[in-house]
Parts: sequence; structure tokens; C-alpha cells
Amino acid sequence: MWGHPLVLSIKRLATTLFFARIDSIENHQESLAQTWLNPSDWAHYKTLKRNVRAQQFLLGRILLKRAIALTLCRDDHQIMVSRAPNGMPLASLWDHAPLGVGYSLSHSRAWVACAVSSSYLLGLDIEYIDLKRDSSVLQQFLYTDEKPASYPKNLQDLYRAWTIKEAFYKLSSVFLSMPDRCSLEVSALQRQCLTHTLRAPDPMFMVSLCAGGSAKSSTFCR
Repeated sequence: MWGHPLVLSIKRLATTLFFARIDSIENHQESLAQTWLNPSDWAHYKTLKRNVRAQQFLLGRILLKRAIALTLCRDDHQIMVSRAPNGMPLASLWDHAPLGVGYSLSHSRAWVACAVSSSYLLGLDIEYIDLKRDSSVLQQFLYTDEKPASYPKNLQDLYRAWTIKEAFYKLSSVFLSMPDRCSLEVSALQRQCLTHTLRAPDPMFMVSLCAGGSAKSSTFCR
């Protein structure tokens, strides 16, 4: 048994966040993989050379099924997850009924995060706040159009900008025309969709969520 996820509700975005640690599946990893993964995902899982990446992949599939099942008041086995042509997970219902929820996955180090909404399409990003990271490298990655004077100076604000841009990029892959990750200021992104940022599931992680469009048109998991 892999345990119960940490669940947080973001009422303003009509979204629920689910978090789980990869060490929660360590003792039963192979049996869980055989139970929860379809043949295509099992084949991909076996190609992952780093066990941490294999655990993130497996837990992501489990968490996605569990989160959607809880949101729709369905059993876990009624949620089907397959691999889309681009390699991303594609969720559907076993009876082919409309899914009707937006969802997104992300992982960083030991944590896997999943967001589900019955109202919006979603983009989610979680990042570990590495206090040893060179802030100038993050600035160059995040900002190409803005003037250097406008760069956030502290590491917390840089990670906030990073996660917002990554979350928006995931959302935009289905909702909007695809922008370059660095081409828009954070303030501009926040005018194009609903955003929410928090330090979770512990203070060393930054999580950002972008929401927009209608969950009724949900297809791919970002």
C-alpha cells in the first residue's frame, strides 16, 4: 500500500492539489508498478535507468489516477492513463464518458504533485529551492526580454517566477498558442490566466499553478 496523499484545496482556482513522496512506494515499488501501469507504461518504466526517475514516473501515474478518481467520485480502476504521442500521460474514463476535469503533473526531488480542477485547464510546476544555486543563471534562463534592472534579486522571487513560467508553459500547450518560456514577463502571464503560488508541501519547495480555459475540453495532462 502506498499510503494517502497530502491534499490542499485552492478554492479561488476551484482546484485541489495532491502531493506524495516517492519514498512512500519504496517497499512495494515493483508490485505497485505491475498493478497500476498499463503495458505501454510498464515498458517505459523498465527503460528508466535511475530509480528516482522510475519512482517519480510510477508515483505520478498512481497519483494522477487517485486524484481524478477522488474528484469524480469514481473508483481508481475506472481511470485509464495511457501515453500520448508526445510521451505525456493521457487520462480517460473506462466507460468513455467525458472526463470533464483539468489536470497537471509535476515532480521535484522526492515529491510528486498533481493538480485537478472540475472548472479549469491547468498547468502545474513544483521546484526545490536550491539555496546554493547561482541566481544569475536563473535570471538568464528566465528573462530574455526584460531589462536587467527588472530582475527579481532574491532567490525566492526567482523561483516564484520560474514556476509560474513553467506552469504557464504547460497550460499554454493546449489552451493558448505556444509561447517561449522566457518571452513573457510574469506580470503579463498573470493577466492571461489565473495564478496561485505557495510554498508546499514544505517550505523548501515552490509550487505554482496556472488555470484558464474550460475543463470540459480537457484532454492531455501537462
